[in-house]
Amino acid sequence: MHTQSEYVDEAIDVYKEYENYLNIFEGEYFCPKVAQRFCEIVYEADDYYTFKAFCNLYYSVYAETLLLYQIGQIDYPTFANQFQEIELFNGKRKPMTSDDLKLYLRTMHKIVNLYKSLLMEEMNQFHQDISP
Repeated sequence: MHTQSEYVDEAIDVYKEYENYLNIFEGEYFCPKVAQRFCEIVYEADDYYTFKAFCNLYYSVYAETLLLYQIGQIDYPTFANQFQEIELFNGKRKPMTSDDLKLYLRTMHKIVNLYKSLLMEEMNQFHQDISP
């Protein structure tokens, strides 16, 4: 059991980590404003329950692995090795079942589409703001 103070401390630590990631990735291909809006929508909307249910378990590992592979930081064998199911209670990795992989891909497709739509909204707003 945790005390209320421990939960508050943990929440503050998580938020600091979130802000740190916003700063790390800020650049030409990343817009913190879009990321913040994305997080708000995913947190508040019931449509993303699968992502929310699993992101703290292993989706973050998959997302990081996919990003590193896409930007050329890891090779395919490393990518394939990392893209495995992580067992909840012992942390061991095992190959994903085809159903789990399909669920992950459907979920990530939905998440990516949300992010892309928010990014397009931001770009459109930017163009409107700079237009005479």
